[in-house]
Amino acid sequence: MGDAPALSWKLTPSEEALIAYVWRGTTPPVGMWQALFDSAKQQGIGLLFAFLAAREPHLPAALQARLRDMRYHAGIFHIRAEQQLRQISAISCELAIPLILLKGPITARAYPVPEARPFSDLDLLAPSEVSAQLLGTALEARGYIAAPADSRTGHLPPLQAPDGGLRVELHCSELEILPTLRADESLWGRTSPLPDLPGIAAMSPVDHALYFTIHALEKHTLEVGLRALVDFGFWVQHWDGATWDQLREQMLAQHLEPPMRLMLALWGWVQGVPWSELPLAASFPPPPDAILAQALEALFRRKGALLPTTWRDVPQGQQGWLIYVHNVLTSGGTLGYKQIPKRILHLLRTHGPGLFQLVLRNPETRRRWRMQRQLQDWLRHGD
Repeated sequence: MGDAPALSWKLTPSEEALIAYVWRGTTPPVGMWQALFDSAKQQGIGLLFAFLAAREPHLPAALQARLRDMRYHAGIFHIRAEQQLRQISAISCELAIPLILLKGPITARAYPVPEARPFSDLDLLAPSEVSAQLLGTALEARGYIAAPADSRTGHLPPLQAPDGGLRVELHCSELEILPTLRADESLWGRTSPLPDLPGIAAMSPVDHALYFTIHALEKHTLEVGLRALVDFGFWVQHWDGATWDQLREQMLAQHLEPPMRLMLALWGWVQGVPWSELPLAASFPPPPDAILAQALEALFRRKGALLPTTWRDVPQGQQGWLIYVHNVLTSGGTLGYKQIPKRILHLLRTHGPGLFQLVLRNPETRRRWRMQRQLQDWLRHGD
């Protein structure tokens, strides 16, 4: 598949068939449909599979019924999400606070069927921490309830909507940990208003591509699976040469060449397209084979303990580590000290098994640890 590097493991037959089905339209053998669906779920594209397979004539009856239910519930979910966004839009206009809609809901609009792209919350970027807090207060007055963040992230405490609505996460430059969301006037100047959501805008196509690329590669270390590549493919599918030139200029200006080169290489790999035929290939070399192999292994991560990711923040000096530990224990300052014991239990359940295996010097765990560190170091510094 493309310029595939030598791998220390092999794709399963269902993973091979899933890639062929999603990216090349190759129909699998009748007896493999269930295994394909299981792989799609593991890779974060189970809902996309449900829509792609909607008209397949030879699906097992039980699977056909399940996929039909998934499509039905996805439609209801998106209707409710749009209603919630319209409510937030009205509050934004009332308070004269412009917002940028991020990630899932925007990415879904690039899919042939938006309902095929799931998301679990609504991420909104406000111009400042003060404006984000004002909006948060307005949402709480309408029944939203503040909840602890799941991890140390770059937003205010999440707000859970009443009546089973989606959780809202309010971002701002002062709290952000991703470089692509340290917004300045030029980023806001490149946004486009969403006609159906007054007061809410979308980042430019190039800015959004850079943002969700960094989000998938650095923040989530490719744990979102093949969905990252599906997102990227649908997002850039209609780009012309001028847009790719804008991407090249923006990634150079923000020093984001390594992650974008890796995303392009992974996208080419699933399509079976060599680097020389990809956009921007004439401007940049492909990532080293070893880096691409590490990224593919992270993408298809088999079951295993979740490892700590301290390199994502790279604390500097003793004071830096103290601040880092404080941020981790308080979930970025969103938790009070009485809540810290519960937070510690959560961290131990999440990262304890992996940390215990590292302490015991388990060879496979240590290999994965080194691989993740090397991959993240390359994403930060390049060749």
